[in-house]
Amino acid sequence: MDRNNLKRGKDIFPDKAAERKILSFFIKCPSKGCQWTSELRSKESHLASCSFKVVPCTNKSCEMTMPRKHLREHMTNKCKWRILHCRHCNVSHPACKKEAHQGDCKRFPLNCPQNCGARAIAREEIPSHIEKDCPLTIISCPLAQIGCTAKVRSRNNAKMANKLYLLVLLKFSRIAE
Repeated sequence: MDRNNLKRGKDIFPDKAAERKILSFFIKCPSKGCQWTSELRSKESHLASCSFKVVPCTNKSCEMTMPRKHLREHMTNKCKWRILHCRHCNVSHPACKKEAHQGDCKRFPLNCPQNCGARAIAREEIPSHIEKDCPLTIISCPLAQIGCTAKVRSRNNAKMANKLYLLVLLKFSRIAE
């Protein structure tokens, strides 16, 4: 035409009549499976709540996408990155790390590794159980201070101590005679 540059705001302006006409066109929802139809002007508000719109999982590190109607079920029950709380130590971790956490959880209940029958001992308490409470722990004779070299299970400790005490008394009484 006259090869003059047009200036935005002065020479170019929005055509409100054309905009109203375009926004009044009826459209179908672009989401597969959705039967919604309405004016173009309503598209954004519909898509913000359309249950068929494909949306990403909001759990950190999850890259799955699905229709919005399946999002809640995925996030709460299926997502491998949903956050779980350990019922033993209350530490939070993703579902995909549950087994690794159970292998490290200090409060995870275990049975006595010496098979004494004690159950549900917190992992961090196993050493104390073996040292102080387990009847199957092998210990030195209670009379080791006076030369006994026997090794006994701690459940037999009292029996052994009584026998040895009687034996020592018997020997000392013979020496005294």
